[in-house]
Amino acid sequence: MEIKLEKAHYDKYVEIYNDQGTLAAKDYVTNLCDMDINQFQRKMRRETDYIFNKSIKRYDKRTIDAEPFMSLDELCSNTRALSMTKETQNNGHAFNDLIFELMRDRLIELQKFIRIDPVAKQVVVDKKSAKDYGYILTIS
Repeated sequence: MEIKLEKAHYDKYVEIYNDQGTLAAKDYVTNLCDMDINQFQRKMRRETDYIFNKSIKRYDKRTIDAEPFMSLDELCSNTRALSMTKETQNNGHAFNDLIFELMRDRLIELQKFIRIDPVAKQVVVDKKSAKDYGYILTIS
């Protein structure tokens, strides 16, 4: 049986959470709303404009900018298409060349420590050499 939650339930939860803490808010959800806390929070994210501010550990109302950067119509229309001049094209090529050089240098440096064997489907890392050069190996 799915419980129909109203805006008042969410408002009360946020008030309790911000004033009394996590445990009191969890008790409110489990006892009065007869719902799992995770399920309640998913519904709240989906159905309300409350967001959790991790830095202050409180719920706040989502702020919506009065004027978006570009509207959907502007993004989809061809009227705002930018025409590139020769100068911007040349600058774009120079920038792309710079990025390519930086990536190539980085890959050459990493090639000292990492070898990929596609036949054996292995990635071999020389941990000692990488550590000697100041790298930290993290496997996730």
